[in-house]
This record gives sequence, structure tokens and C-alpha cells, in this order.
Amino acid sequence: MKKRSSHGVLSGQWKQGIHTLLISAILLSELALARSFSQH
Repeated sequence: MKKRSSHGVLSGQWKQGIHTLLISAILLSELALARSFSQH
């Protein structure tokens, strides 16, 4: 049972990490688009 609980926590952190990566990627893409538009 202990192993299962620890695995659940790890999977939760893994999902949270992917979520933060997606948000950061979207923010970076938006910044890149804003820069390209400002250059023009």
C-alpha cells in the first residue's frame, strides 16, 4: 500500500510538471508572436 501511495504522489507531480511546461510554452509562444508583430 505504501508503494502505491508514493506512486500516486509521483504521478501527480509528473502531471503537474507537464501542466506547468504547457503553460510556459504557451506564454513563450505568445511572447514570440508579440515580438514578431512589434518588429513589423
